[in-house]
Amino acid sequence: MHDIAFDGIHDEIAVTSPLAQAILSFRGAANGEEAPFPVIQGDKTQIKGVGATGKVSIDPVHDEIFLPTPDNTILNFNRLDNGNIPPRRILGGPDTQLSLGQQTSGGGNVLCIRIDPIHNLLLVPKG
Repeated sequence: MHDIAFDGIHDEIAVTSPLAQAILSFRGAANGEEAPFPVIQGDKTQIKGVGATGKVSIDPVHDEIFLPTPDNTILNFNRLDNGNIPPRRILGGPDTQLSLGQQTSGGGNVLCIRIDPIHNLLLVPKG
């Protein structure tokens, strides 16, 4: 697991898994060996192993999950999406001017975005 995000409204935790190329969600009150539900995973999701190292973000007000990728795109899923499902939206392309990858000293990328659910904004670093 490379990152977690907490949804305080629904008491849920979203976790990225680069090896599984997935976003896993758990109940906040999970205890012991409780299985994740829902699980967003499969080729239609467009989550790639390295892409799952992005910093997952949750918008609990609008029921959305966002995952930045090294391709300078942001995958958007519904909070309750489950299985091998394509993203609701993919934000990206030259007109967006997204530059999400930040090199770390270990050579990896930290792909970080933030959500402002009150103002319905997606905040991204300036490249």
